Order: sequence, then C-alpha cells, then structure tokens
Amino acid sequence: MAILSRTFILRIFIIALLSLKNPMLCIRAPWLSTWQTFTQNQPSPTVIPHPLNEYPAKVDVQIRVTEGSQQQIFSGIGSCQRDDDDPNPYGGIVYIYNHQEVKLYTPIISNTPSSNQDGVFAYTGGAVFNGPFAGKYATADIRVRVWRMCDFPPANFTSANVHTVSTSGSSYTDIPHNIGYYPDLIVVQLKLPNGFVSEAQGAVFKEQAVYSYNIVCGVIMAYDSSNIRLWPATNGIGSGQYGVFCVSDGWSTTESAYTYSSANVYVQAWKFSISDILFTQTDTRGSGISVSSTITLPQPFNIDNHIFLVQSQAVDGSYINYMFEGAGSALSDGSAFFARIGAVVYSYNQNEINLWYPGAGDYLIFIGGTWGLGAPTQQSTTASVSVKVFKADSTLPGCGCSNCSSNWNTLTTTCVTSPPDDIANAYKFFSYNTTVYTCMPGYQSNGGKSVIAYTGTQWEQTDFNCTGTMVTGWS
Repeated sequence: MAILSRTFILRIFIIALLSLKNPMLCIRAPWLSTWQTFTQNQPSPTVIPHPLNEYPAKVDVQIRVTEGSQQQIFSGIGSCQRDDDDPNPYGGIVYIYNHQEVKLYTPIISNTPSSNQDGVFAYTGGAVFNGPFAGKYATADIRVRVWRMCDFPPANFTSANVHTVSTSGSSYTDIPHNIGYYPDLIVVQLKLPNGFVSEAQGAVFKEQAVYSYNIVCGVIMAYDSSNIRLWPATNGIGSGQYGVFCVSDGWSTTESAYTYSSANVYVQAWKFSISDILFTQTDTRGSGISVSSTITLPQPFNIDNHIFLVQSQAVDGSYINYMFEGAGSALSDGSAFFARIGAVVYSYNQNEINLWYPGAGDYLIFIGGTWGLGAPTQQSTTASVSVKVFKADSTLPGCGCSNCSSNWNTLTTTCVTSPPDDIANAYKFFSYNTTVYTCMPGYQSNGGKSVIAYTGTQWEQTDFNCTGTMVTGWS
C-alpha cells in the first residue's frame, strides 16, 4: 500500500510541475554601462570594465543614433569580416570580452596599404538594401549590456569546449542539440587563444578575400530543431587572409592588428516561458514582396532590459528551415566588389523595429564562397523573417532560486533553494523551486493550496493541512 501511495503522490507531483507557471523561467535585468559618445575615427579599442568577475552568458552592444526626430538602436557585431582596404562605406562596432571587460573596436583610417574614410558606427547598407530610411552614422552613443549565467534560467542545451572551428579545418561544424524544437535564443561563443570571447553571427557581408591585403573573418551560425551548424571563414578562395576572428587594419589604433585562425566553441540554447516572450511577428520578406519594413510594437518596451531579436528562416535550398540571426549594422554596401552577400540588418527603439535587406541581385541568406567552402550553398532571395522581444527585467535572485552559482568553463549552473516548512501529517515533495504537499495515509486534506512555488525571495504561503479523519480506499 505504501509503495502504491508514494507512486500516486509522485504522479501528482509531476503533473503539478508541468502545469505550474514556473517562476524560475525568467531573465534578470542586465548590468548596464553608462552611455559614452563616440566620434568618427576616435582611438580604438575602447575598454569598458564590467563587474561580473566571470565570463558573461551574453553581451549586447547598443549603438544609439538619431534619425530624424527618433532615436534608433543598432547592435554590435562579433567579427569585422573586412578591413578598410575594401572600398565603399561600412559600419559597425566589433566586440570581444572576458571575465573583466568588454573591448569595442571601431572603424579608423589605417592607410595600410590603402585608405577608406567611410567607416562609421552604424550603417543601413546604402542603395542595395531595401528599408525605411538610409543611414550612415559617424557619431553615436554607446553602452554595453552584460548578463551573467545566473541571470538566465539554466539552458536547455549546452556544449562547452567540445568543438573547435578553424580556417583550415572542416568547412562546417555540426553541433546536434536534439531538443526537438527551435530554441528561442542561442548564443555561440568563441573562446580565442588570447582568452577573450567573440560571438558567431548570422549574416554574410563579403564572399571572399580577393587580394593578398584583403581579409575576411568570422563564423556564421544557424540552427534548426535538432542541429546547430557553424561555417567559419575558410582558407582556399582568393589570395587574401582568413580568420575566425580578427580586427585588422581599419579597426584598431592602440593594438597591433591580429587574426585568429581557430577558437573553442561554447554554446547555450534556451526555450523561454511564454510569459517572457512579449512580442513576436513573422512575415515572408524579399525582393518584390510588399510588406512594411517598420514593425510597430504593441506597447513601448524599455530598451534597458528587453532583448530584441531578428531571425531569418530559410524557406528553400540546402538549409531549409534553418534560422539565421540578423545583423546590427551593414559591414558593406553589397556592391560588386563584395560579390554575393546575405543579410537582414535591423534597428529598434521602444516603439518599433526596422529592417533592411538586399533587393534583386543579393540575398537575405547566403552560404557560399569562403563561408562553407566545399559545403552545400544557400542563396535565399526570400525568407521568413521573425522579430521577437524578450522580457529581461526580473529582479529575482538567481532568477527564481535563493542561491545560484555558475561555471562558464563547463556552462553549468547550480541553483539551491532551502525547502519550505513541513506540514504535520503530510508528505512534502520538493524540487528546485516547486513543492507539492499531499496527506499521509489515514489523513485528509482540508482543500488548501497543495502546490507552492518559490518566488525568488520566499516560498508562497499555504493554508494546506491534513486532519486525522480516516480515509478508506486510498492508494
């Protein structure tokens, strides 16, 4: 009888866990640096210390500019993909980080061997890109947002230092996540030989390095419901240089230009609570498709503590259904020198999200040239483009548990919550931040609240109790 009773109780506990709105599934507000005004061709890099004393789970560089009467936020990028020897305008801020600081690399004039004075902090891509307005911003206000691992719920999938990417290795790297659904957010971090971390990207702005003094660097990332694929810039096309990360001439004045040909890969993937996804909209976009490039949000969303994400899902080709992330600035204008490109560029403010993508002749998604050398190619003139806003304003310690610790080297988090009080004559089944009470044999519930949750600071109150009335037939 006792074994059957406990089995029955365990079933109740599992059902309660599945049906309860889990308060742990949340994202804490990030650490914010102060806004700094950047001006064109200022010394680079700029170092911004952060207080985490650990490798962040996610870093976001916000680039605030003024367009007309409105402010727009563009985003930093994970690698430069080009240098200033290439012609025509380009924009962006490249960032890397470690356990103490974030380094921001901004366009400068290098004159080695040629000069390009058209580097800015944010760029919408010029005439090749369709969008709500054309922008090239030589002055901007910059800040960084930094989240620690314990600011996120434990990831649904992690892979820590199991895989590497290299310019001379495989043309792509597959990392099966096998969780059976599309994660809401994936962060692919690339630990470089100098101990700093770069991040993989989803957009291609240059197909190959044509001349010996040209350079292409970065790692492209996409995923579907079972797999993550990485395409590093790979040696073998043209006479230029390649790297998984670089800040070549045109990006740094106080450090020697450097290029890294390999990196260790760290991956985290999350599926968030429905209550944490505040907005989502998906449209088919591409050349000749009439749909607004400005998406009006249903209410103002604070840019301090919400995550804005743009993704393009392939609807055809070799990588059908794979998701590619949008870019926070255009690194090229898509002209003939850069050959084929594939990108969706975005900006946002509290009221709207704006999109830019190439018209006829280029692509929203592109894999080819140095990206995936020898792998199947992808050339999508249309794609299913989604915009999402995630809530990231929780003040709960450890996002729902009383004591959270993490280890970035293994991408593990440990969340400990002290159990709630016992109730006389009741079994207590406790797991993480949920507790289920049920009466022992021979006792009967008063109908009070039997499932309680940890709120982040304390356990919910309950009037549940068990009286001594004999219950027959209980199993």
